[in-house]
Amino acid sequence: MTSKEWYYKNFNMVSELDISGEFIYTGISIVNNMSSINPEMPTELFLALYNISVGIERLQKIILVLWEFNEDDSIEDFSENIKIHNHVELHNKIEKAINKKTNFNKQEHQFLDLLKEFYSNARYDRFSKVGNNWEYELISKFFSNNQISYEKSVSDSRVILINSSIRELIGRVLSKIVKKYYLLVEEGSSKSRTYSYELRNDSKAQKIFLHMENGRRGLSSIKIDERIALSEIIIYLKNTSDKSSYLKFIEGISPLNFDKMEISGYLSVILLENRVPQRLIDEIDYIYAEEDIDIKERIANLDLLTKDNMQVLFEYPYLKDVYIILKDVKKQEDISAEAINKLQESNCYIDDSDTQEVIESIIDVANQYRNNEISREVFINEFNRHYKNLEDESILEFVSGLISNEMKSK
Repeated sequence: MTSKEWYYKNFNMVSELDISGEFIYTGISIVNNMSSINPEMPTELFLALYNISVGIERLQKIILVLWEFNEDDSIEDFSENIKIHNHVELHNKIEKAINKKTNFNKQEHQFLDLLKEFYSNARYDRFSKVGNNWEYELISKFFSNNQISYEKSVSDSRVILINSSIRELIGRVLSKIVKKYYLLVEEGSSKSRTYSYELRNDSKAQKIFLHMENGRRGLSSIKIDERIALSEIIIYLKNTSDKSSYLKFIEGISPLNFDKMEISGYLSVILLENRVPQRLIDEIDYIYAEEDIDIKERIANLDLLTKDNMQVLFEYPYLKDVYIILKDVKKQEDISAEAINKLQESNCYIDDSDTQEVIESIIDVANQYRNNEISREVFINEFNRHYKNLEDESILEFVSGLISNEMKSK
């Protein structure tokens, strides 16, 4: 295999796998966020089926590239040959390429047929016919074939109310299809000696293709797990007594005067529907306009919360305080009770555990000295030993550089 063909199979397909996973993740997210299916306003159902269809189609084509494409083929000609939007036909091509029948069950074939009908026919029907319910008819047929029961809206009997059975059905069948196809991607990668199966760490594609939940919910459990995780973070932030520079930074931003009766509704939408309700945005705009708030400064601080610790050193003010105190102790060869208290307070907000441990050791020996348990000479010797550790780890040099940069920017 030439380098061009290997690049095509390896790098092109690993990118396509990531894209495929993103589409499928978006589709299953929409399914989990839906509360109903309305034949007259099928936007959410359309977007769910569209994203899932595109994701599965691209996954099928990755398999064909890995299993069927060889050095005798022209990349351009092969690309034209698979430039179709029929999931059933693509599946048949896969079985021919791997030279065996896949172990897809009846339900999984029904779902592929649903995707085929949607993407090949229903996707553009509103541009060519009068009517609005093609997605509705396709999904209703799929539910009927799988004996899924559901309630309908009291105000409109055509509106299907989404329940856990519907989410579990789609999540489960999609999970099985994805797992079986991804196994073929892994096998095809091994066959062609490429790394096309690799996934970006903590990406949406990784969640989709390496999903390990084996219960009835299938891929639907991904969004449930994410909702639980977000809920746990909210509870932690509200109740924790832990100290860190990041949490201290948050504490330093004064809260807005929200209507407390609205909070549960806001969080319910954020957690269940994975979106920020417009009512919350409107309330924030109102508070910004009515109260004495430096909006530019506040938004700048809020933006810092979305950056990771590699971009924002939240502990810098506390490292700076520690640096100044230690420099003074080294110069004076003495330490005051006030300096010890300041070290103790600042050390709570230093995030590096090794640095924190060294500062704690300095505080311990300083307290012994202040309590007349050790001589000044012993204190200085112990202090210098710990100070040397900070020098060896370049921590003092690092903080000195930050202070220098801060002074230059003023």
